[in-house]
Amino acid sequence: MILIYCSLEDDILFFRSSAVQELAKGWQRDLNVLNTLKNIAIEDHNVDVRDVSVQELAKGWREDLDVLNILKNRAREGRSGAVRISAIQELGKSRRKDLDVLNILKICAQEDKVVDARSAAVRAIARGWRENSDTLTWIKACAQGDVSWTVRRVAVQELARGWREGLNTSIWIKTCAQEDVSWIVRSAAVQELARGWESDSALFEFWCDRTLNDPFEREYDWQDNPRQIALQVIVQQYPDHPKTTELLQDRAQNDIDEKLRDWATKQLNRLTDATE
Repeated sequence: MILIYCSLEDDILFFRSSAVQELAKGWQRDLNVLNTLKNIAIEDHNVDVRDVSVQELAKGWREDLDVLNILKNRAREGRSGAVRISAIQELGKSRRKDLDVLNILKICAQEDKVVDARSAAVRAIARGWRENSDTLTWIKACAQGDVSWTVRRVAVQELARGWREGLNTSIWIKTCAQEDVSWIVRSAAVQELARGWESDSALFEFWCDRTLNDPFEREYDWQDNPRQIALQVIVQQYPDHPKTTELLQDRAQNDIDEKLRDWATKQLNRLTDATE
């Protein structure tokens, strides 16, 4: 115990972070340890040490009201985005019926300047308060209204995975796939529809439309073309449909994206080899 406390004063970050973990692991019934970790979570000068302390407090003293208050404060007022993200994630795991926590997470999702913190809050709300009557409407608003494509993508993914049985969910995802200004969000929406509604034959025409009409223009080699993603879905799910070959031929000849033209050409060659 003395050695662990001494190591907390060490200037080497690894030892101090590891000390926090060891302290929490073996002394979960010791109030002195609890108080020490509380102080570290609030006052330590190093963000990684504060971050580890927040996580360990949430794991070991989840029901402690002081710990809950620390998590709430760190989620809203933490000096570091990393600490706020950890606090948000832990609140989402441990207090899923607490409306006060829900309200704090909504504030984080709307006001935090760090995109990953807003994304973490959206994800926590979608997974922890799925049965709340307002959550679906709120997630839809995030999917369409947040200024960051990162947050919108998370909202689209959570909407697709959490409310798959909803009557209008696929319509919302289609709208995002068609209208979002970010190719990243449109790609995510296309992928979610392919995973969640693959048995919906009515989607075939939607895939065809996205293959031909998504407005993507490549700037960097690493980018994913939503037209190619939609065409991949068609090739995978409708390999024998007569229109599949037509679309591949059209994209191989006419698409403005060289990578898609090359990919479509390779797919055509495979189809030709398979039929010979």
